[in-house]
Amino acid sequence: MIPLYGGETDPTILAAFVVLWAAVEAYDHVISPRIEDQDLDPVEDLKRDYEKGRITLDEFEDRVELHLDDRAQDTCQRLERIDGIGPDTSATIARQYRTLDELRDATREEIEGVHGIGPSASKAVKRQI
Repeated sequence: MIPLYGGETDPTILAAFVVLWAAVEAYDHVISPRIEDQDLDPVEDLKRDYEKGRITLDEFEDRVELHLDDRAQDTCQRLERIDGIGPDTSATIARQYRTLDELRDATREEIEGVHGIGPSASKAVKRQI
């Protein structure tokens, strides 16, 4: 206990100290790393994920290649304009079909063959690409 005012402990000050300590710890271990992660460029973010074992080497290489390929980025951006297709889904499709021409040439069944792509997504892609 923290003795104050002639040897007595003020519980309010002790509680405030504990709350302050907990806030500093939370910032150091939870909030600060998240802020630092936001500052990374996508390739550095992928490198960190690989180093921490979150993704395999093959997935790391594939995602970096996708990020650096301008045609694949164009494909992702076009796919993300379709309702129900977000960044993860567009990246999944663009890993298989790097260009819009490749995607246009694919059948609905072939697009559905991409892991995680269902009938509604493949139908929307074929209708709007």
